[in-house]
Amino acid sequence: MEKRKFEETVTRETQMCGVPREQREEIRREAKAKYLDREGKLYLDVKLVMSQVGCTEDVAAEALVAQEGDIVNAIVELTLTDDEELFKVFAPLNKNG
Repeated sequence: MEKRKFEETVTRETQMCGVPREQREEIRREAKAKYLDREGKLYLDVKLVMSQVGCTEDVAAEALVAQEGDIVNAIVELTLTDDEELFKVFAPLNKNG
């Protein structure tokens, strides 16, 4: 229940017309902080994404915020992206090949 309310708040606030960019960025930072709170229930989602993708908790939290809490879409985003920044994060993990 707590997660649903949180996701609805983030979605509603970030999709409002006329919200200044700075305010949207602040909302995203606050949402990300909630995911990275190791005491909170949302951190379990971060751990799940990390285990499936092999990324850092910061990257997992950012993906969850971008996908409005959808775990499957966050995993897909991280595994199918062409973003150079994510490749830099994953490069040390893929030195075996």
